[in-house]
Amino acid sequence: MIDRLGLGVCAAVATVVLCACSPSNDWYVQRILADQVAGTVHDCVPLGWNPERIDDNFFTVGYSAEVDETYWFVSPPWAAGFGPRDARDPRGKTTRELLAHLVQAGMVNEVSSYGTDQYKLAEPGFERFFDDDHFGNNRLHNPYVCYTTIVPRSIVWKQPEHLENDPYGKGRVHVFRVAFNWTVSPDTHWMPDAFIRAHTVVLGPARNPAIAKFVLRGSTWDLEDLYPSMPDNIVNPAAWP
Repeated sequence: MIDRLGLGVCAAVATVVLCACSPSNDWYVQRILADQVAGTVHDCVPLGWNPERIDDNFFTVGYSAEVDETYWFVSPPWAAGFGPRDARDPRGKTTRELLAHLVQAGMVNEVSSYGTDQYKLAEPGFERFFDDDHFGNNRLHNPYVCYTTIVPRSIVWKQPEHLENDPYGKGRVHVFRVAFNWTVSPDTHWMPDAFIRAHTVVLGPARNPAIAKFVLRGSTWDLEDLYPSMPDNIVNPAAWP
C-alpha cells in the first residue's frame, strides 16, 4: 500500500525535479505523508476484551474472552468464547454485548457449540482487523476492528534535513521531521451504532499536530516514527465496568 518515492529517480531528471524530491519542497513532503501516513488506524473497537484503566493516559487488558488459537488446525487471526460462568461476570457481560453489536454489524460471526458461544471474524471484520503496533499505538498487539483512519491535511513546520546517529545500525543517516495537521476519514461502508462508538478506543496520535520522522534509506525516505502516539490512546472509562 505504501508508494515509496525514490530519490534515485529524481537524480535522472532535471534540476527542478531534483528540488521537488527534496524534503525542503512542500509538495514532496505532502506526497510522502499521503503515501506513508494516510491510512493509519484511529477509531478502533476492542475485540473480546475490556480495557482496564491504569491512569489518564494508559490502560491494559482487563477481562478477556479471547481464545488461544495457536494449536488449531487452521489458525484464525482472532477468536473469542464464553462459557456459563462468563455470563455472571459484569466485565464479561459488557464484552459479550459489544460482540453482539459487532455481530449485528456483520463484523463478527457467532457460533454456539457444546454450551459455549464462540466468535470469529466475518469477512468485513477481516478487512478492518488490526492487531499490529504502528509506532507505539498498540504496544500490546491487542485485537481491534477499526472504522476510521488518519488523513494528513497541512504542514505546520518542517525540520531541515540533517544527519543523526542511526538507531538501527552504525553510522549516521539523513533525517527530517515534519509536524502536520490531520483529520479522520470515516469508513464509507460501515457506520457503527452508538453502543459501539461509546466503547471505541482512540489509537494515537490523538492530537494535532502530529510529528512524522523520515529517514533516508538508500534512495527512499522511509517513515520511522509517528508521535505523539503514547500516551495518547483514549478510552471512555464510563463505558467499561
